[in-house]
Amino acid sequence: MPFPWAIFFKVGQIRVCGVSGNGQQWIEEVWKPLARELEQVLPAIAAGPVEGAVSASSEAVRARVFRRTSESEGESAGAYLIALNTGRKPVRARLTLNQRGWRRAVPVGEGGEPFDIQQGGWVDALGPFEVHIYQLVR
Repeated sequence: MPFPWAIFFKVGQIRVCGVSGNGQQWIEEVWKPLARELEQVLPAIAAGPVEGAVSASSEAVRARVFRRTSESEGESAGAYLIALNTGRKPVRARLTLNQRGWRRAVPVGEGGEPFDIQQGGWVDALGPFEVHIYQLVR
């Protein structure tokens, strides 16, 4: 099943800001952080997913690893794991990397702390239609 790109752009996480008409608050709190995330991740997404690189323990969670290749070096210049809860209920799922060598995961745009990858993966908690993005580090 193809990755549901229409949902990727933070559906379920975009907050309604500036209900009274404060467009600048929306730009600062929603648009600018989202644009920074996309700028960081889009080159890897454009290179396409690495087939079979990750599995999720819940059927409601779609997860893919995307890896950008450096043109000058011909090797990985950045890898990202994107996990999406496709359901209306919160879910906890184990994300297992099927390639060895990844040591740390760094949350992108969530303000979370980087963490060590234990036994090839980790358990993630995703709210309804929530997307989590992690930069993978060797």
